[in-house]
Amino acid sequence: MAECCNALDDDDVRLTDLFDNALEMYENIIKSDEASSSSKLQREIKNCIKLLEKTTHLINAAGVFSSNETINEVSSQNVKYLLIPALLGNLVLKVQSPDRMNALETSEIYFKDFLKRIKEYEIIDSINLEEQEDERDSIPQQMNLQQLAMQRNEKLRKYKEQKEAEAELKRLKSLMISDDDEICRNYFLKYIKNFINTSLDELHLIKQEKPLAKHLSEMRAKGTSLKMQEKDEKPNIRPLKPIIITRNEVQKKVFGAGYPSLPTMTVDEFYRERVAEGIFPAHGSSHGKVLQEMTDPEVVKQDEEREEIEKENEIETDDPNYLEKARRMDEFKDTHKRGWGNRMNRS
Repeated sequence: MAECCNALDDDDVRLTDLFDNALEMYENIIKSDEASSSSKLQREIKNCIKLLEKTTHLINAAGVFSSNETINEVSSQNVKYLLIPALLGNLVLKVQSPDRMNALETSEIYFKDFLKRIKEYEIIDSINLEEQEDERDSIPQQMNLQQLAMQRNEKLRKYKEQKEAEAELKRLKSLMISDDDEICRNYFLKYIKNFINTSLDELHLIKQEKPLAKHLSEMRAKGTSLKMQEKDEKPNIRPLKPIIITRNEVQKKVFGAGYPSLPTMTVDEFYRERVAEGIFPAHGSSHGKVLQEMTDPEVVKQDEEREEIEKENEIETDDPNYLEKARRMDEFKDTHKRGWGNRMNRS
């Protein structure tokens, strides 16, 4: 990023370089495609936070800002430092930490400090920041169609303003190659104003998230982790129910009327369910016959006729396997008289 002023002493140059590097790092983090939990991005976030904190210490030590001054009295090269609390607030929210409550409270302090300074320096004098924050917190749970439409239009308006502001920022940034103090000042004032709605929205979300973070913090304090709680919870097991399998809809209705507590299904329904579960092969599969074919009387009759024809062919051709099987059956009949089965203990 181009520097706005060349006539600076060594300390000022070091300060402006620190901030410019931190801002460039921040913008790269925002545009990054890395997962928010990735170690690389988390390392960059923490480094950027440290850089901005160091910049803050130097600003305080140098006494860059004084009380009872407005934005018109702040030099062009110092306007950009008013962004620091907002940048830190946004970065802290992105830190992956087990103590989420601490991150929320820290971020809340940064955003409120940013908005307080904006008001004190009269950067926006026509908007009451407290009222805007209250409006976000007092959104009714149930709204009529007119209220919903108004809310939607308001969101669209803010979205449009946000896009226009981003486009203007991009345009002004392209002009930063010139060491024009006025361009530099306008760029960072636009940047600051662009962060106002972002800060208000984040404060609203922080307020909503705090109860959950507090609950999780209390659970950890009691030695109960979320994972242990999930492990103790029994999984929802599908209860076993008796199923009466019927062949057609007529039987299904009869059984359903006679056994109202038993869920019944036809063979087709049973087969479709088993196919869906992957137990039975689908229609057209080469893995055996489907249930409908196995229970169809016409199919059964055709199978019997085919077996009879095959048996006759074996007799006519003196098939060795068939003759051996017939010989064994004759021997069995000779040694086992008819009626020699279970005689019910009678001699």
